[in-house]
Amino acid sequence: MLAMPDHVHALVRIPREHDIGKVIGWFKRTTSYGYPTLWQADGFDHRLRGQSEYLAKRAYILQNPVRANMVESSEKWPYLKSWE
Repeated sequence: MLAMPDHVHALVRIPREHDIGKVIGWFKRTTSYGYPTLWQADGFDHRLRGQSEYLAKRAYILQNPVRANMVESSEKWPYLKSWE
């Protein structure tokens, strides 16, 4: 998970039988308790198919704070958490 000042990126593994929209809704409700306008009503999700898509998306996410000129390398970004 990587948090930017105005958005969040997360790579999560969700079983196929679960509705990703419901999982995202649960996350938004849980993290915004007491802050009703914390999240936009909509969002963006994408099911990654295969290791190459995962690695490409992971690289894109890690470079987000670098592209925004907030740090020189993603390792220095304090709002990056991995549970791998």
